[in-house]
Order: sequence, then C-alpha cells, then structure tokens
Amino acid sequence: MEVEYDNIGIAATYRMTATYFKISADVLAKDFISNKIRISGNRKAIPYYYMISHALELLLKCALLKRNFPKSKLKNSTLRHNLIGLLDELKNFGIPITEDTYNTIQIISDQHKKHRLRYDFLFDDGLLTFTPEPNSLNSTYDELLLTGAISTFGK
Repeated sequence: MEVEYDNIGIAATYRMTATYFKISADVLAKDFISNKIRISGNRKAIPYYYMISHALELLLKCALLKRNFPKSKLKNSTLRHNLIGLLDELKNFGIPITEDTYNTIQIISDQHKKHRLRYDFLFDDGLLTFTPEPNSLNSTYDELLLTGAISTFGK
C-alpha cells in the first residue's frame, strides 16, 4: 500500500535529507583540510560540491512545500533541479534572500540542473565547473536552512 505524504511530511524529509548530505560534505571537507588539500578548484572535491548542491536543492524544496507550494510543480521540468528557479519561486512568497546567497545559487544553478557535478566535470568540453570557497556555500546553506522554518519572516 502506497502512503500519500502531505507537504509538511515531505518538507521534513527533504530537510533531514539535506542535513545528511551537508554532514557528509562536512566530513569530506574536514578530511581535505586536515590533509592540507585545497577544496576550491580541486576536481577531487567535486563530490563535496555535489553533496552541497543537492542539499541546497532539498532546502529550497522544503521551504516551498512549507508554504503550500504544489508538490507536483516541483517535478515540473522547468523547476526540477533548477536551483535559481526554485529560489525565485521562494522569493515570490516575499522571503528575503541575501545578495550573496542569490548570487551563489545563480552561479551554481546551471551546473546543478545539467548534472555536471554528477557526470561531466572531467570532460574537457570548454565549460567551467564552479567550485567556490566552502565558506560561501556554508553561508548559503545556513540561510536556506532558515527558510524552511515556517515561522521565518511570518510566512
């Protein structure tokens, strides 16, 4: 028997899954740092960036679902894996987003949507893979984590 979950149940699952991805990314980052290996610009660190990128997608979807955004729209091809599209939908609810977070999401959105962090980053196809400093992504993660709290900004 298949169980139908409501938006709040799905949002909670997305938030927890995002947390697991972030914890795993942090473990990987700590290993790089303890071995004095640079993370930003390092192809070996792509799994770190994939985990953070996926965590951000889950947090955006969580925040939207908490605001009763139709879960069916999240599977729409224009929003599916589209970080900037999801962020713009969240902004339509009047949720303030810092310029730093918006810029970070805007830069990583295309590579996330096209699954470059999963499949294509090792191919020399002339496209750059954006690998910002972890502190930038951590700030973005922290900000988006707060947007999943329904009481945030009274919305």
